[in-house]
Amino acid sequence: MTTVRTSIELHDSKLAEVLSQGSSVDVVLAPAYIHRWETKDGCRVGCGVHQTARFRIEGGTISGRSSTLPCAISDGELATDGCTYRNLVPTALGASGSIQLRLELSDGKSMTVRGNRLTIALEGDPVHVEDLPPDLDPGN
Repeated sequence: MTTVRTSIELHDSKLAEVLSQGSSVDVVLAPAYIHRWETKDGCRVGCGVHQTARFRIEGGTISGRSSTLPCAISDGELATDGCTYRNLVPTALGASGSIQLRLELSDGKSMTVRGNRLTIALEGDPVHVEDLPPDLDPGN
């Protein structure tokens, strides 16, 4: 049996678009750098891939923003009612309640999106970038 877990590493991703659509805000990372960990026959194997990731935040409001996109992300975190994810966000995450996505950008600016519901979608096919060493395995 194979189990796959994926997480977006914010600081190795690029902010490509920020779209306001009605009461929602889409934050698009393209490419997003994604840690992909598999358990195969009891062994953990990891790799880094590039793929587009879309954070949709309902009831979203935006403060701050880079004037030039795309822009590399230097740091970031996603806070929900239950947890704060610093720089590594599970792609299977969906949350309701208080949501805050904060991105520090390589141009020295920052952006924060607040809302009340979050979904994350991966788009397109992943492109292999590198194998990951075992010390980066969040399951250890």
